[in-house]
Amino acid sequence: MPNFNDFEDELLRRFPEWQGDFEIEFHTYEENEEIGNYIIVGDFIIPLLQSLASKHETEAVKKFFDFFEDVAKWDEASDTLIHIEIGEWLLEPDVDRSYFEQFGGPFVRFAVKTITDWREAHPSRTVPC
Repeated sequence: MPNFNDFEDELLRRFPEWQGDFEIEFHTYEENEEIGNYIIVGDFIIPLLQSLASKHETEAVKKFFDFFEDVAKWDEASDTLIHIEIGEWLLEPDVDRSYFEQFGGPFVRFAVKTITDWREAHPSRTVPC
């Protein structure tokens, strides 16, 4: 089973159609420079999902959410990556949460719920990573 360190490779394996866009996004990184999974999700996947949603490309959006569900099962670090990045993003005021939540499985729903509960219990603080 893959783990947190395999995220980039698994992303490109599961989504070869986005490899060119991925390379354009991160072309300034040196070959041996670590991009980081949080940067990949925040700077590449989330804007891509927003673009896909605006074009009503529901199959592509669903494929990403299926990937998130799989990633969350790899290990604790992968679970945390998806929990924080996707859960937080879905709670942003400018995100059509109801649109994206229809694609989320149990893990994505759990992430949104736990972050929502935490925010309600701690209204003046940000969610800890």
